[in-house]
Amino acid sequence: MADRRPFDPQNPYDALADLARVQIAYYGSEVMSAPQYVRMAADPNGQFEALLIGLLTGVAGIAMSHIRPEGHTEVRAALLALIPDAVDNARDIFELPPLEPIQ
Repeated sequence: MADRRPFDPQNPYDALADLARVQIAYYGSEVMSAPQYVRMAADPNGQFEALLIGLLTGVAGIAMSHIRPEGHTEVRAALLALIPDAVDNARDIFELPPLEPIQ
């Protein structure tokens, strides 16, 4: 996100993005307390991958739910394009600097 700017809760874009972030964070904490997650503690790589594929599948499904099937390619492209920004946003919340751009 080359044009990073401060969060503005009065900006409709920022307000919606923050609502979605908070809801996903809440859901994520619920999932990480679930028996299915805890049972995979002996396989942290599998646990991590299963959590990510589940979260990403849910996000993709939500994004595609209001778009005709012909637009699903654009949804996938948007998800791939926005992942670096999402990671940097999360790092910002943890008071960490953005990662170097992916080459």
